[in-house]
Parts: sequence; C-alpha cells; structure tokens
Amino acid sequence: MKRAFLILLLCLCTVLCASCNNTPEDTTLPEGCLRAENDATDFNFCYPNTWVIDRNDGMISIKTNVGKGGTLAYASISVQAFTMEDSTMSAGNFWDKHKADLEDLYGDKLVMESEKKETELAGNIAARSKYSIKLSDVTYDFEQIICVRYGVAYMITLTAPQGTYETAAPGLETVMTYFVFE
Repeated sequence: MKRAFLILLLCLCTVLCASCNNTPEDTTLPEGCLRAENDATDFNFCYPNTWVIDRNDGMISIKTNVGKGGTLAYASISVQAFTMEDSTMSAGNFWDKHKADLEDLYGDKLVMESEKKETELAGNIAARSKYSIKLSDVTYDFEQIICVRYGVAYMITLTAPQGTYETAAPGLETVMTYFVFE
C-alpha cells in the first residue's frame, strides 16, 4: 500500500512539474530569425536576422536600416506592455483612447492611413491601425497593433520614415506571426 501511494505521489509530482514549465516545447527558431526575450517581460517574439535589438529592458525594440544607396534611415518595431487602469477595456476601446491622445498631441500632423481593424495576436483579439505623423521636416509611417490580455495592454509599433514602410513591413509580420505570451 505504501509503495502504491509513493508511486502515485511520484506520478502526480511529475505531472505537476511538467505542467508548470513555462518554456515552449519547440524552441526551434524559424529560418533566418532570432528571438527577442528578457526576464522583465511576459512575452517573446522572433524577428528577422537582418534586424538588431535596439532596446531590451521593460520594452523590447528592434531596428533595421531601410535607407537606400548607402544612406542610413532606420525603421523600428517596439513592443511594450502597460498595466491598464480599467482592466475591462477592450483592445478596440484602448486604441480609440490612444488615437484621441495622438490627435490631441499632433493635431493636423496626424494622418490616419487606415481605420482600426480587428486582428489577432497570439490567439488574442487585437486592434490594428496605420497612420503617419509629420515631425519637423520628416514624415513617419506607423502601424500599431494593440492587444489587451489580463488587464495589460500590449502595443506593437512599427515606425518607418515615409517611403520605407514597404521595406520594413515584413519584419512586423514576422513579429506578429511568432509572438508568444509566456
């Protein structure tokens, strides 16, 4: 009886330990990709190996040169998380509030390229939108994906100098495709 109890206890402990493992079972990287992760975030993602990590603390940012003819012009993708005051707010509602803040801050320098569309991020409902902002003499194109999960808003932002968006956009698609919540 004692032996059966110990075997049962050992099996139970093994199952519990295995279910608590937070590492993905398949840690293989897609071809041509690297993984961005750190201990301060509850997410990770793969990105093209033509991009480099620009910042890796509570926010992860990657960048690549999208300049032509030897000129330097960087596009970046940043991923950051915010604890929300209203944990019941949806991704769409969070985007609407964020858009109003952008309009207040930039006024007529903000041009909406596309209205908010529903999309997914790692199996969660998200809102996606594109806009541009003219700062000084340079116009930047932005695409943002906002996902709300457990009272936290996750914001993925592609920023590219106008005219270079098409070069940088595949990097955003890679981040979106291989984004993982831990």
